[in-house]
Amino acid sequence: MALTAASTGTAVAADERSGRVLAADTGDPVAGLEVTVYELDTSSGTAEPGAVAGSGLTGGDGRFSFEITADPTVEEFFLFVDGGTDYQGGWYNGTGVLAATPADAGTIGRSGDIGDITVIPISVSGRTVDADTGRAVPFVLVIAYEEDYSTVVGWAVSDRAGNFRITGVDEEFALRFAGVLTRHESGWLGCGGDVVPTIGESCTTSPGDKGDIRLDRL
Repeated sequence: MALTAASTGTAVAADERSGRVLAADTGDPVAGLEVTVYELDTSSGTAEPGAVAGSGLTGGDGRFSFEITADPTVEEFFLFVDGGTDYQGGWYNGTGVLAATPADAGTIGRSGDIGDITVIPISVSGRTVDADTGRAVPFVLVIAYEEDYSTVVGWAVSDRAGNFRITGVDEEFALRFAGVLTRHESGWLGCGGDVVPTIGESCTTSPGDKGDIRLDRL
């Protein structure tokens, strides 16, 4: 039985599916993600995704909209959001979040606006700044480690604006910063968004935007 789509007051044409994708950590719209609808296939005796019935990309406002191209007799569909490199993809489960498998998802009807779908980030980003002036500190090596503090899972170098992004991290991890090239301290991400010298003083963190990371000048 198809799940009832959430009403947002958005006018939707017949046989058209629409909705909006937001980042779970910030609530901001997410652009450039592919959303695909599959026909419900029960030929094997279980509910599985069948043929593709429509797809589209989210825009700058996070919204997607596309027509269903399936035979008019098909009434139920699965919806999949591809999270790309920065977000965890999955199957829409009817409550605004994504499930890992179709077995944990729900089906949707042929038309209507689904409302908001949130996606979980699988990247960490932030901006390295001088602790005293607040100005950007570029060329800081940022390394992500698993919770064991020994296995590297990704790295990046902050750009001229101090921005960095590491993709492919989806669990708790630790961050280490090396600011020696610009005569700033090196150390681990502390619990308050600063940099601390030892592992014992540091805190692990989760994916998302960490904001400004303050580095003391040497």
